[in-house]
Amino acid sequence: DNWAVGSWHLHTKYPKVVVVVEDMPSAEKLHAVPGVNAIALLGTSLPDELSNRIARAYPGIPIVLSLDNDATSNIVLTVVNARRLIPTLRGIQLDKDIKDLTPKELDEYAAKII
Repeated sequence: DNWAVGSWHLHTKYPKVVVVVEDMPSAEKLHAVPGVNAIALLGTSLPDELSNRIARAYPGIPIVLSLDNDATSNIVLTVVNARRLIPTLRGIQLDKDIKDLTPKELDEYAAKII
């Protein structure tokens, strides 16, 4: 039942950005990016309960929603719906799952989010 609040991957005490992804392997891959904490949705929906927890835990910190390419349509709808709870939320579409990015591709992605 606690999966509704996602899987939190806290790599730094004071993150520059928090990235919300679909799965735990993608969240762990972001450990390689300095200043980034990640939250795995364990799916493609961002429930209000999780949005509220993120907003309370990271007030004023940029939050990036990055869903896999097959969930592109969810990004826009999710950002529009969740922005009322997380004003710093923005979405970035992925061409490739984060867990499958090469080191060079991960560096390019990191440049987009930080």
